[in-house]
Order: sequence, then structure tokens, then C-alpha cells
Amino acid sequence: MRKEYADDLIFNFPDLYRKLRNQDFECDDGWYGLIKELSESINKTSFTRNSSLTGKSYPSILIVKQKFGILRVTFEEEVDEEITLLLKRYSDMSKETCEICGLKGSLQLSKKHSRNIKSLCDSCKQNTGWL
Repeated sequence: MRKEYADDLIFNFPDLYRKLRNQDFECDDGWYGLIKELSESINKTSFTRNSSLTGKSYPSILIVKQKFGILRVTFEEEVDEEITLLLKRYSDMSKETCEICGLKGSLQLSKKHSRNIKSLCDSCKQNTGWL
């Protein structure tokens, strides 16, 4: 992910990304909007939960990456069911979001490297030579 996008996420969600550096976002720019929406949802959920003094700590993200064409987020600690459901929803959305441009895409298997999978739109698939 481009440095300015990573910096924006870290700046806008400092508690959530307190353990992360901008090079720790291991995906392309097309998922920036998806990750920002996920961050906003987690932030809202966590703020509401923590403001009620439940004793749960505020979550801390360690890794944001693409693996097998799907958005993966790893937390420092175990997260509750509400955040787990958010992660599943946004991981599912990533399968249909082009990782490069952010438009509608689908999971694509690289013909050059049989183990590489990315979520791509038709245009980015052609332009990157992913065929």
C-alpha cells in the first residue's frame, strides 16, 4: 500500500494501529477504502464497548495483508465476536474488490505462478499481465 494511504490510516486510527508501521500494510492501494471502512467500524464498536467499562482492552492490529486474494487482519490479542464478524464481512468483501483499483473484482489465479491469487477487475487483470 502506498505510504500516504498507510500514514492516513495510522493517523486517523492511532489506537487501532498503535503497533503498526506504514510498511506493515501488505496489500495494494485498491483495498485502502475497504480497510478504512473496517477501521471505522472497529473503532466505533470498540469505543462503544470500552466506554461501557466492560474491562476489555482496545484492540491493536499487528498485520494487515493480502493472503490468497483475501484481506487478512491479525490482532495482538483475541477479539470479541462482534469484531470477528466485522473481519469476516470485510474479508468477504475483499474477494469482490480489486486490490489494485478498488472497483468490483473477483478472485483470479495467476497462470504464471499457480499459487498466486489476487482479487482483480478485468481491466487490472489485463494491465498487470496477471493472465
